Amino acid sequence: MNGARVRGVRAGVAAWVAVLLILPHPVAAAANAATRAAAPVAAQAAPVPHSATGSWIVALRPGRDAGQLAPGLARNAGGVAGRTFSHALNGFVFTGSDKAAYALRHNPNVRSVVADGTLKIAADTVPTGVSRILGNHENPQGAYQAGFAGDGVRVAILDTGIDLTHPDLTPNLNVGLGENCMTPGQPPQDGHGHGTHVAGTVAAADNDLGVIGVAPHARLVPFKVLDDSGSGEWSNLICAVDIITGYATDADPSNDIRVANMSLGDVGGIGTCTDGSIREAICTSVAAGVTYIAAAGNST
Repeated sequence: MNGARVRGVRAGVAAWVAVLLILPHPVAAAANAATRAAAPVAAQAAPVPHSATGSWIVALRPGRDAGQLAPGLARNAGGVAGRTFSHALNGFVFTGSDKAAYALRHNPNVRSVVADGTLKIAADTVPTGVSRILGNHENPQGAYQAGFAGDGVRVAILDTGIDLTHPDLTPNLNVGLGENCMTPGQPPQDGHGHGTHVAGTVAAADNDLGVIGVAPHARLVPFKVLDDSGSGEWSNLICAVDIITGYATDADPSNDIRVANMSLGDVGGIGTCTDGSIREAICTSVAAGVTYIAAAGNST
């Protein structure tokens, strides 16, 4: 295996074992029922933070249909609706000015409007090897020897995508369940290398080529939530979380993804499970039975 391909599948085990996603607080609806009844506009007059990208995450109130309401809500506020969410978060992506977002926040169908944040790949660390984490070890007995190699488990890689032609990864790829959340309609192909690197650490195949992953029999499901420069936005990540949550709640066990890896991060507050943004989406998804793994400490 040449050096370029080895680099394409070696990822620091740190990118696979720790989780701390730090997220900012949402825009809260600050009003009680009596105040809303007397002065509905003033009750929701908290300012909307500035969005450097002009992108916003809109959470709708319970019972509202994002697919039906998003285009009209966005148009009336002076912006454009993007991707809608219905499983991990009930809402949609809104593109518009700060003023338009502020106007949208006043609509009675809207629960919160959060300025879309940025994500970046987590810095890599030197890998310690599968044997060092007792993946393949005879004394003491390793995970492989004990029969734990990822059989029957799907792992979603939420990253820059995966090299869909890599010979050390293709035996374990399940592309059909994946998604390109950066460019809808295109395959989740990795144009950076980071997602391929992480996928190799997770589940490079035991096929006499290159390296062997931590779970070489697991199936890899690629989600492209970062572009080819390694950057993305929270809404791209929510796209993947929403799809994965949909699989977990559709009563069809044949498409369930049990683990989702996020070797990425941002800066800000920790958020809450009702923040109308990525933290809420992940909380909902975890409640549906999905385990999320994220990088921590890579950039410190």
